[in-house]
Amino acid sequence: MTTLLRLPKRRRARSRRPARRGVAGRFALYAAAMAVVGVLAGVAWYWAVDLPSYRLGNDFYALIDEWGESQIFGADVWLAAIGVLAGGLLGFLAWFLFRRFSWLSAVLAALGALGAGLAAELTGRWLGPSGFDERLAEAQPGVDTVIPVDLASHTPVYLAVWVASATLLVLIAAIVAPGDSVWHQLEDPTDQPAQTD
Repeated sequence: MTTLLRLPKRRRARSRRPARRGVAGRFALYAAAMAVVGVLAGVAWYWAVDLPSYRLGNDFYALIDEWGESQIFGADVWLAAIGVLAGGLLGFLAWFLFRRFSWLSAVLAALGALGAGLAAELTGRWLGPSGFDERLAEAQPGVDTVIPVDLASHTPVYLAVWVASATLLVLIAAIVAPGDSVWHQLEDPTDQPAQTD
């Protein structure tokens, strides 16, 4: 004969404490991963971008050719391209850590990608040249005087690429493995009835 029993309320409340600590640990791990991925992406952005330069002539005019003008926005392209990989990595990590929370894993993936993208740009700005106006004012005119432009993003569109890459990977993972992200997994495993013979 099989009888179904439910745990007392006090016992169930105590059993949720380790689960809460586990969730907090996962949040801390994801936040740390977001920071690390953002910084590493910023370093990669700094090394990947070939910044164009203005040439300061003897007449104190700073000139740049058409190719250089087109390359100014190359920094945005590189940052978005890096975001495809970095955002996808954060999306996979969010799904792996928070797939039991169903749609919330996509929200966390988007927030993580957004934070990592901002961290990447700040890291690149810190490593790369900055203060173009000041450098231009202090430069001495001459044939070989070149002033590279600042390493910076000229449009926030790259953030959309980061977020889209992260959330898209979560959605794909949820479709491929639907059993890992269904709503019933939101229930606490300690809340299930115990079976006794």
